[in-house]
Amino acid sequence: MSLEDAILEINHWCHEKVTYTPTDARTRGPIAVMATGKGRCGEESTFTVSALRAAGIPARQVYTPRWAHTDDNHAWVEAWADGKWHFL
Repeated sequence: MSLEDAILEINHWCHEKVTYTPTDARTRGPIAVMATGKGRCGEESTFTVSALRAAGIPARQVYTPRWAHTDDNHAWVEAWADGKWHFL
């Protein structure tokens, strides 16, 4: 399997395990998020970064404190492949 295919497979697996749920609860770790199957974007992205890194794939969480179209924040995942970062 190519690195890009592995990144997509892990991303899809994470999506199947955790559903986005808006909540005021903060900073639950990846294991707690997987156990409940729910998380905010920050928790979902931490979960996915952990899964990618566990497979040996460099990954990072990207965070903006103020999302352009709302008064809220947002987080997402980037994975390293082919010499550059790709967002998921």
